[in-house]
Amino acid sequence: IVAASLSNATSWPGSAAAGMGVGNTHYAQGQLAAAEAAYRHVLKGHTDYAPALNNLAQTLADQHRLKEAEHYARRAVAAGGSQATVYGRTLRDILRQLNRE
Repeated sequence: IVAASLSNATSWPGSAAAGMGVGNTHYAQGQLAAAEAAYRHVLKGHTDYAPALNNLAQTLADQHRLKEAEHYARRAVAAGGSQATVYGRTLRDILRQLNRE
């Protein structure tokens, strides 16, 4: 899976979908720093791409970087789209964690 995702990303370097595949594969394997880098790479070419914003927010939250995660979660919510309820849930979860600190 990783090899296929990386192959797609190098074949289509500007593809948000390919970059998301790389990030999601790293995330699923617990490689949070690599997932974060992949999502940030997607956002360089697609600054308001809500799926990347949301996944970056979750990845940062998983690394206990909650204020930074909140920033990206809010951007995902603002960008909206077909998964807006998911983005809202991510933001609410991050805000709950921030209130516990």
